[in-house]
Amino acid sequence: MEKVKLIGILFAGILVLGACSNSNNATEISKLKAENTKLKARNDKLNSQVSEYEKNGDSGKSESESNSKNSNSKNNDKTASINEPVSFGANGKELIKLKVTKVSSSPDSFPDYMKSTTGFDTSKMIAVSIEYTNVAYGDSYLPYAQYFQAYTKDGKTLERSNSQNGQDAVADGRSGSTTIFFQSTDQTSALNEIEMDFMSKDNSGKLCTFNLPVSH
Repeated sequence: MEKVKLIGILFAGILVLGACSNSNNATEISKLKAENTKLKARNDKLNSQVSEYEKNGDSGKSESESNSKNSNSKNNDKTASINEPVSFGANGKELIKLKVTKVSSSPDSFPDYMKSTTGFDTSKMIAVSIEYTNVAYGDSYLPYAQYFQAYTKDGKTLERSNSQNGQDAVADGRSGSTTIFFQSTDQTSALNEIEMDFMSKDNSGKLCTFNLPVSH
């Protein structure tokens, strides 16, 4: 009889332990499900943030590229006329200033060595006088003749002379003047207007176009 009672007690204990075990498992499963739900929500949030970041990043890049193109376009569209000073720089900083003060086919616009030698036909040439200022170039500056190219109003190229009068490279804060020369295939007494492009130092692009009357 005692054995039966003992077996009954042991069996009841096993049932209680089993019930506790099942209860504990259910509790753990419930906790895991809750944690999984939290992790899923967090993962969805992170994915959303990443998507938003990528979207904004691409948008920012496109806007930056667009601004850069617009800036280059505006720079290439810069124009000036006679006696109009034009500033040039980089990163918002003014470096140099140029001003075309005179374009002439008059004989007195040419130096004596050009008029006295057969190597130049000044009746088919024009002289372009330029004032320049080194604002903050960081080195001595002279606008060399090869930085410029002139054209007739109908787009014909005028041949640039290698001669240049006034070749003083000036330091920051200083100014100078120079004269460059172009030659036409025709008499320049009939040439009343020209266009002249100012090119970058490495000739990689046009910085400004000067629309200039020619005096005689």
